[in-house]
Amino acid sequence: MNPDYQNKQLPRVVGVGWDNIFPEHVDRKAVEVVSKMICYDPKERIPIYRALTMPFFDELREEGLLLPNGNCIPDLFNFSE
Repeated sequence: MNPDYQNKQLPRVVGVGWDNIFPEHVDRKAVEVVSKMICYDPKERIPIYRALTMPFFDELREEGLLLPNGNCIPDLFNFSE
């Protein structure tokens, strides 16, 4: 670390809230996933496998889901070898 900056105080930044960033029409489930994935503190950040269990991804687990081209969706949530 540069010795000139050891005691440098950074300015406090106050958050503005997700409602001020995302428009009303954005899915609240998506906002919840994003907010949990980008936490600054790694101890508070959601692990990726836990994030995939959130309600936002429920549609991808529906039986018989098809891609726009009519093909079956791959098994996205089978994490075993």
